[in-house]
Amino acid sequence: MKPKDVFDIIARTAGLLVVLYGLGHLLYGLLGAMGQFETRAGRYNAITGIIELIGGLMVMRGVIPVADIAYPPETSPTEDEQTPNPQPKKKDETHVA
Repeated sequence: MKPKDVFDIIARTAGLLVVLYGLGHLLYGLLGAMGQFETRAGRYNAITGIIELIGGLMVMRGVIPVADIAYPPETSPTEDEQTPNPQPKKKDETHVA
């Protein structure tokens, strides 16, 4: 495995943790809104949970290319870069008449 692959697995695992954390916030917000317990931050928790769910799912599914940002894809050199630039030939300064 390349370092990029390992980093990608770590990023997707972090996305999973964000999704789980978002589910907790969403559940807390919904239960608070339904009146299951008294809370003053129910709406805040529900909105935060939805945002965390969306962000975590985007990281997990690869919509946000975290590994490509950290490890940019290697570009192959073009033909001009592959061939060395030859020294220009000097013209012969002596002329035959």
